[in-house]
Amino acid sequence: MVRGVDPPSKKRPLDLEEAYAHIRRRVDAFFSRVRAAHGAEVQCAPRCTPCCQVHLTVSPIEAGYVHAAVRALPERLREEVEARARARSSLPMLDRSGGPCPLLIDERCTIYSERPLLCRAQGLPMLVRGDGPHPEYTVCQLNFEAGPPGGDAILNLDHLNRQLAAVNILWCRSRGLDPTARIPLARAILGGPASGPDPTLQD
Repeated sequence: MVRGVDPPSKKRPLDLEEAYAHIRRRVDAFFSRVRAAHGAEVQCAPRCTPCCQVHLTVSPIEAGYVHAAVRALPERLREEVEARARARSSLPMLDRSGGPCPLLIDERCTIYSERPLLCRAQGLPMLVRGDGPHPEYTVCQLNFEAGPPGGDAILNLDHLNRQLAAVNILWCRSRGLDPTARIPLARAILGGPASGPDPTLQD
């Protein structure tokens, strides 16, 4: 038997919680490396919240983590977050695109350690899928004002999303959920992955 490889009969099932945690750690480590190498060009700091003024949707696995983290907050803080989420959910779709995230209290994320992957990546230079054949470069307007950094400091968002999708599919299958659902963050706060996508986002 090759050392370090389990025989087929003893193959351990994939730990989905650890797989998701591993992806989060990799994004955090990438951010730390970029900050260490380009500190003067990265303005991200506590109470810097321009990236938190969007209508964000998350995958079911992320919705599950968000909901659990909110439920674990102290009661008064949880009630305030949930009230903000209900207020956001009650708005017409066109009015939800801006305004502070319901999780943002006193300009700080109340579930910072459990925030979704896209929130962890905000501020980083990223390659994202555009309308053309090639990925498009994007970065927070406060960072890297002199221009894009080298390729080793740019996050490929499509690659990250593929990793998340693979774990999310298995996680959803084990719970009878739709892995293709995109759940508005406010709905995730209130109901977790079982809350389902916003009907106004459906075809």
